[in-house]
Amino acid sequence: MDVLCLKNTFLETIIESCNVNKVDLSQPMKAELI
Repeated sequence: MDVLCLKNTFLETIIESCNVNKVDLSQPMKAELI
């Protein structure tokens, strides 16, 4: 797992957060908004 994924493990949608971060690393905030 990437660091961004690990940082979003507290979210209910961990998989979605990881996908968003991997698809668009320039906008990590999108994962936090999910």
